[in-house]
Amino acid sequence: EKIREFKAAARVAVADQVIFFRDDYFRKFAQDGRIICPITGEFLLKNECHVDHHPESFDLIVEKFLKENYIDLDKIKIIGFGDNEMWREFEDEKVSESFAAFHRAIASLRVISVKANLQKSKSLAPSLDTSPIP
Repeated sequence: EKIREFKAAARVAVADQVIFFRDDYFRKFAQDGRIICPITGEFLLKNECHVDHHPESFDLIVEKFLKENYIDLDKIKIIGFGDNEMWREFEDEKVSESFAAFHRAIASLRVISVKANLQKSKSLAPSLDTSPIP
């Protein structure tokens, strides 16, 4: 449970990077507002795609961050459990900034179709938690 909460907060910490990557990718490569999925070959609009971490998965990046920074999950406070709070976040902004910098340095991203991303997730199960992030 703690690792799932940490991953949810980590995704929020890098959401701006992921959105920027997707938008920049479309600015550079879209023709008539569409790009081609490198996996399925289908044409995609911006709302029909996911940004995928590849070849290292997001889960692997999180695991590396935890190991390299000697992080004890019991000492990391996650917030966002109250009424009308939709996102899990790190209480300590330094944790958020540290993970965001780590992610920026090592993540390799690609834009793929939702279908391709979901198929990829299924093929990785059960070793990875693929439940939706709250």
